[in-house]
This record gives sequence, structure tokens and C-alpha cells, in this order.
Amino acid sequence: MRHKRWLRDEDERLSMTPMIDVTFLLLLFFLCTLQFKRLEGKIPALLPRAGAGDAPSVREDVQITLRVEGGAEARTVRFRAVGRDYADLDALLRRLRRIPRESVPGIRIRCGDGVLYGDVVGLLDALLLEDWTDIGFVPTRRK
Repeated sequence: MRHKRWLRDEDERLSMTPMIDVTFLLLLFFLCTLQFKRLEGKIPALLPRAGAGDAPSVREDVQITLRVEGGAEARTVRFRAVGRDYADLDALLRRLRRIPRESVPGIRIRCGDGVLYGDVVGLLDALLLEDWTDIGFVPTRRK
């Protein structure tokens, strides 16, 4: 009786070894019969020929740096962009209006120490009113 019970338990189990063997054989078959397409030379590329003219001009973002001068009583925000310092936002916006939009991909804002959230929001609002759409921020380095 004891012997029959042991045989019944053995019959009910599935052996995983043949399934694993078949899986690996199928994997090996598909890897051996797989043909990779060669896309070299089929991908169209419009590259300039060597010596075919001047190098393209690099379009750089305009970087505006905000910094705070003075103490708590006489706090003023200064702007630096396009190689010059601007005392107020209107002067900066006048300068940005003279720049052709095609030559500038976007504007990047860098904030110095002591710049408040309201100062940045005021600059962002003014730039959006001037139809600048690609506006980003440059992270400041901590010392």
C-alpha cells in the first residue's frame, strides 16, 4: 500500500527538464535563423560635403543673469544679458526686441544669490508678453 502511494505521487509531478530543453532549443533556432537588416547606406542623410562652404553659424541662447545689489533697504535687481548690464527690466526688453528671433533659439535665466521668486516671475511674465516661448533656467553652482 505504501509503495502504491509513492508511485501515484511520482506520476502526478511534471518534469521541468524537457520543457527547459525545448525552450532553449527554440531560442537557439530563432537566434541562428534570424537575419538582421543592414540599414547602412539605406538611411538618407543630408550631410554637407567637405569644403562645400562656410561652417554653419552656431545659434546660442541668450542668457540673462539676475543679481541683487544693495542691502535690505536699497535692494535693486540688475540684469546682465548680451554682454551688457541693465539697471531695469524695460532696458533689457528694449535690447531683446532688437535681436532677430531667428538668430536666438531661446532664453536661459540664471539667478544669483538673493534673487527672490517675485523677481524671476516678473521677468518670466515680461518675456512671455514679448512672445518668447523657449525659456529655461540655468542651474547655479553652489560653492
